[in-house]
Amino acid sequence: MKPTTAEIFVLKQKYNASFAVIILAVILTIINMGLAFAQAEIYFLFSLTVPMWLIWPQEFAQGDILAILFFFAALAMVSVFGLFCLLSKRRFAFMVIVLTILCIDTAFLLVLVLSAFLAGEAGVWDFIDLFIHAYLIIAVSKGVAKGIKLRERVKNGIYLTEGELFAMFETPAEEREKAWAEAEKEAGEGVVGNGLPDSPVLRDFSNKGLAVTRGFAAYDHSAVCIYERNSTMEFVINGKVYAEKKGIFPKSCEFVCNYHGVKYKYTRKVKFLKSEETLCANDEVLFVRTSI
Repeated sequence: MKPTTAEIFVLKQKYNASFAVIILAVILTIINMGLAFAQAEIYFLFSLTVPMWLIWPQEFAQGDILAILFFFAALAMVSVFGLFCLLSKRRFAFMVIVLTILCIDTAFLLVLVLSAFLAGEAGVWDFIDLFIHAYLIIAVSKGVAKGIKLRERVKNGIYLTEGELFAMFETPAEEREKAWAEAEKEAGEGVVGNGLPDSPVLRDFSNKGLAVTRGFAAYDHSAVCIYERNSTMEFVINGKVYAEKKGIFPKSCEFVCNYHGVKYKYTRKVKFLKSEETLCANDEVLFVRTSI
């Protein structure tokens, strides 16, 4: 049984939610490292424990060799963890690695909290920190669970290759032409859809490599997709590129094209780090996607 496009997008969105949580933890860990060296009294609990435990700000300032080594060890830990987090956006295996590291970090924190508790030195914030770590594990575990479901529906990691997407959802050309011919025969008017000519084709779509799928839908026996790769967004219908937009950073954009009597419109609105994307066909909403 073929998966539905809606099912895949929902799973991806939930997977990306876990990705956003761990990226926030990395950012706050780096901020905490800076605050520790500034000897500030502010500390964000939503961060990793082991790197912070390795930092000795006063000894580092005095040039203690061991403190310097521990500092760079902590920096390396955060850097590697951050790299795994970024790679988990595209590859499910790295999300599993991230979850494993979080479990180890939480186990270390649990030992510290229990030791402090037995010594009568544990405070409320220690248990709150432990609770937040538990939340991180649950959030990433949900991402792993969604990743497993995606792997059941997708062969290569989290994102489908373009060829796999077309093979999964696109109606074969012969069937598509036959269905259109029957629809035109039933209409008996000689006018297809809205009667407007097809938009010009920029080029054939290359189905090689891996790309982020911004949106995908099947409509009127056609496969409609928005891809993003190499800083270029492409609007593709049945293997042909009808519109594109280039840019390194995510930007708001709008694609409008006519194909076989159907007016397709894709809009992407970016506000700060959040984007909302909508794909319509003749004013009928095919999907709405919100992501970070």
